[in-house]
Amino acid sequence: MRTFTQRFKRQSTSASHSPPQQQQQPAFPSGIKLLHNPAEGENAKVDIVFVHGLTGDRERTWTARGAEAPWPQTLLPPALLPTAARVLTFGYDAYVADIRGMVSENRVGNHGSKLLTSLASYREDDCTNERPVIFVCHSLGGLVCQDALVQARERSEAHLRRVLLCTFGIALLGTPNQGSGLARWAELLARKLGVLKQTNSQIVGVLRRDSEVLARIQGSFQSMLKARREELGLRDIEIVCFYEELPLPGVGLVVLPQSASLPGHIAVGIHAKHKDIARFGNGDDPGFVAVAQELRRWVREIDLTERDVLMIPNGHNNSSQGGADKQLASRDSCVPFLVPFTSNPDFVGRQGILEQLRDKLGYLAPRTKNTWQPKAALFGLGGIGKTQIALTFLYWVRETYPDVSIFWVHASTAERFKQAYVSIAEACHTPGCGDPTGDMPSLVKRWLQGKDSGPWIMVIDNADDENVFSPNSAEPGNQGNLMAQYIPECAHGAILVTTRNKQVGSRLVKGKSLIEVGPMDEIESNELLRAFSERAGDQDSLTEYSTLSAQLEHLPLALVQAAAFMQEKSISVTQYLDLLKKSDQHLLELLSEEFDTVGRELGTPRAVAQTFILSFEQIRKNDHYASDILSVMSLLDRQVIPWAFLDAFDRRHSPCKEAHVSDLCLTKALGILKAFSLISDDSGGDGRQTFTMHRLVQLATRKWLTRSQQSLRNFEERAIVAMAEIYSFNKYDLSGTCRAYLPHALAVLELVGSERLNETKARVDILVEISWLFLSHGQVERAEYYTLKAQSISHALPDSELLNVHNTLAKVLDSRGRRKEATLAQEKVCEFYKKSYGEQHDLTLIQLAFLALYYHKSGSHQMSRELAKSCQSAAARSLEEKHPTTLDLMDLLANIYMKQGLRDDAVALSSRMLELRKEVLGEQDAQTLFSMGQLVDMHIENRKLGEALDLGEKLVRLCPQVFGEGHVVTMQSRRRLGTILLQLGRQQEAASLLKEVMTSSIEMMGPEHPETLSCAHILGLALCDLGRIKEAELLIFRALQGIKKYGGQEHPNTLLLKWNLAIILQDQGRRFEAITMMRDCVDGRKRVLGRAHPDTRRSIFALADWEMAWRRIHVYQRYRVKYNDHPGIRDFSFASVPQVDVPQPSDIRGGRSSKDNPRANLVYGAISLLEGL
Repeated sequence: MRTFTQRFKRQSTSASHSPPQQQQQPAFPSGIKLLHNPAEGENAKVDIVFVHGLTGDRERTWTARGAEAPWPQTLLPPALLPTAARVLTFGYDAYVADIRGMVSENRVGNHGSKLLTSLASYREDDCTNERPVIFVCHSLGGLVCQDALVQARERSEAHLRRVLLCTFGIALLGTPNQGSGLARWAELLARKLGVLKQTNSQIVGVLRRDSEVLARIQGSFQSMLKARREELGLRDIEIVCFYEELPLPGVGLVVLPQSASLPGHIAVGIHAKHKDIARFGNGDDPGFVAVAQELRRWVREIDLTERDVLMIPNGHNNSSQGGADKQLASRDSCVPFLVPFTSNPDFVGRQGILEQLRDKLGYLAPRTKNTWQPKAALFGLGGIGKTQIALTFLYWVRETYPDVSIFWVHASTAERFKQAYVSIAEACHTPGCGDPTGDMPSLVKRWLQGKDSGPWIMVIDNADDENVFSPNSAEPGNQGNLMAQYIPECAHGAILVTTRNKQVGSRLVKGKSLIEVGPMDEIESNELLRAFSERAGDQDSLTEYSTLSAQLEHLPLALVQAAAFMQEKSISVTQYLDLLKKSDQHLLELLSEEFDTVGRELGTPRAVAQTFILSFEQIRKNDHYASDILSVMSLLDRQVIPWAFLDAFDRRHSPCKEAHVSDLCLTKALGILKAFSLISDDSGGDGRQTFTMHRLVQLATRKWLTRSQQSLRNFEERAIVAMAEIYSFNKYDLSGTCRAYLPHALAVLELVGSERLNETKARVDILVEISWLFLSHGQVERAEYYTLKAQSISHALPDSELLNVHNTLAKVLDSRGRRKEATLAQEKVCEFYKKSYGEQHDLTLIQLAFLALYYHKSGSHQMSRELAKSCQSAAARSLEEKHPTTLDLMDLLANIYMKQGLRDDAVALSSRMLELRKEVLGEQDAQTLFSMGQLVDMHIENRKLGEALDLGEKLVRLCPQVFGEGHVVTMQSRRRLGTILLQLGRQQEAASLLKEVMTSSIEMMGPEHPETLSCAHILGLALCDLGRIKEAELLIFRALQGIKKYGGQEHPNTLLLKWNLAIILQDQGRRFEAITMMRDCVDGRKRVLGRAHPDTRRSIFALADWEMAWRRIHVYQRYRVKYNDHPGIRDFSFASVPQVDVPQPSDIRGGRSSKDNPRANLVYGAISLLEGL
């Protein structure tokens, strides 16, 4: 495209600078030029004529960069040996400055006429006018060549008609048979440069898809091919199409693959850009190899074939035509072609698979004599297009290799297989075919293996049932009826198997040449739909085709069924899409509609859903457990189905009771499902084995299950119970398994199930675990929704099963800022534990410690302090110091003491627990690291920054080793270290570290996760200290908006952020905004915490201070009088403000007084964004 643009500009510029009377068309190298002629004494058997394209040249088009001569002159002649060929090249005026003529209907016709007359005269002059001709055309040159041959048919002059009669083959390189994106570029350039002015529509019209000129050329060319075959009795012209695979930067593919192809002819990709598919630098270039192979095959076939078979003899009289016709008819009649279906005119794409078949079955030119039998198997999902590909390949073989016999064998049952062999025997008159007592399959096999049968290819279609072929699966006493023994083994025959069952295909081809047929790509799908729509007279947009293709997951049978339905009901793609979007049930109904299509037998279900059900029935017949696995998988989300779920199901329902044998049963069952392409193995590099199910397969499986409501309900119950077994929230893996399994957990919750007690318990367990997951990610509203849902269905469960629900509800309410409700819920939990286990039991003490924490948060500080001391005393009496529950309980109590202002007690207790954990669990244990993090927080709050730094750096080193680089705990450790550096005055280091942590947090957990918001908060403080006020304010404001989403407007953490943002605004001198924000904070704390709460009093005092400074004396006096009786209000420090935490705290606190530095309060309170967790 760059060359096109440069030439366009260069020519238009030169034209604009020349006086009108001096403008002359540059001399163009036109006409025929000889590039290569065989040496004296060697007679050329064929003329190969090269025709360039748009902006091309008869030599430069075919010359690679750095090459001294075009490759048709240097590389091609040696590649065709021993057959000698003459190489010619044709040039015509392709300057873009003359684009008005070149791409109009008249000029294309002129160029075609010039090619025809020049070539005919050249050959007449040296008496080579009966020599076969092969054309090689690039881009627009292909249209010029096609038009030339069309004109040859219409002309009366014998020497011109002889060009058509002698044409043996045409190789089209990037020819825009259906238009090109080049049209749009030519039009844009023309408008920009002002060369063509008022003739734009005519200039680019020929290259547009809807061009009447292009349609005329294509229609006339196809008519000419038909007339040449039917009226003149000549063999078909060999045609091969090559298309570009690399796009032009900023432009894309100049000619799309479907435009570069012609119906019924092979298409081959060349890994190059549009211009470079005609330029080859050496003989090893893959593009040259592909083109040379086709040309070599053609010239050798010409060399081996009598002239009167290729063309009409001298004189072209009627008797000669009849002789050629009779010879062809005689040859065709003796070569069997036993295929029960016609070719499919709507077949598109699949060129890669067809190319693999040509390669694997030995049909790439030149053909060589094999000493082994070529075999290949096409396997894939039902309706994926295996039979259509096989049909297209057979019709290509018939046209390309007319001496090859072709047989089609239906193999769905043993009876159908044998009947196909009987048909072969009768059609080919095999020895012994008239004996009714003879073993017909054996006779046909023996004849096919003999040399009298000649070369042949056999398609064994629908070889799905392993009982028909496999000795391992056949019923006892039925081994003699296995059809595999009748498949002939010989080097002159090829076998092509189509099957849904990869295992059967592998056995039949002995594990070699297995070709998986997957869904069509988007271009192929769109082209298939477009072909049907245009035939019906509809014109829908490319976007609608793409949407429909995606909805049907590019499954060919589903696309054809949709097209047939739209055509029959006279509806548009948009209307059909509306039907699909209504529900999955509508989609199932549409996929169950019967329709007619090429390549499917009468009596065989054509509807997509029924096609899948055939596979299901086949699986159930051969392996009942595999069908059970498929059934339960269909009830989950169809993507990334975990092995853990299938393993849980297998432990309960496997027909193999022993563990090691059970794993083998599951592996075999999954192998069958993968062999039928119903599921695919999508295991990644993380070690997790997962599977994915095609969406249409999932819907069809569910429909299959609905035939028996009892069976469906049983599978739903099994799925729910198995999911409950594996779905468990893990605080050490917040971003891993639990979140990955969430789609499946939500899917099973939508099932109806049996409503039995064990299923209800499983539902409640899943709902509670989902609540904890959402709670851990700051999505408190969703956590509350699922917790209340669990509570609503748990009434039938015993009290012991309700504890988890109430415990989760208490945590959710606390995270929502509803402290009193959370305390009441926790009191119910504690009462049950006291009754069930006693007051001194370790589980009871843990729950009481949580209750002490809730008391403190709700303002009942005295009750909190007394209960915490009571728990510690009881633990000392009844539990060993190194007991795991003791360690957890003491960590929790240390956290409570810190909140209560008992700092020395808290640090001493936390330090002791850390040492005990190191001794019992080791330094690299997760719980040890949590205790270490809590101690770091206490050191920060006590302003022991040296101890905090040493321990924080150690924590940063250990966390990646235990949790991994991307784990939330690892990011928390780095965020702690960033806070310490900020407190030490190392703002630049702190900002760099915190920015890195925040970026990782956004990638791993999202921008609204509490950890992300907390990190953004502290980073904002660091930027503020560095003088980057605007960035700091933006980060803190985003943190505020994020915390509002999960906590609401009056959540304590929301109010804390308002307090901190108000301080930032006050420090900037933006007093009005600061006072407005602080008023909002004061009003919220009054309603939520009460007027006497320390946080409320601190906010009121700060607001009064600011308003006094702004000379609002009357407001100040009112606040001072009202709150003058509260002692200690002036020396109130942030360290004594109660804060919220989790059993393993990760918040950061500090010790500087708000009097010393109000902005320090931001640091101390930043991590309280995690308090709700």
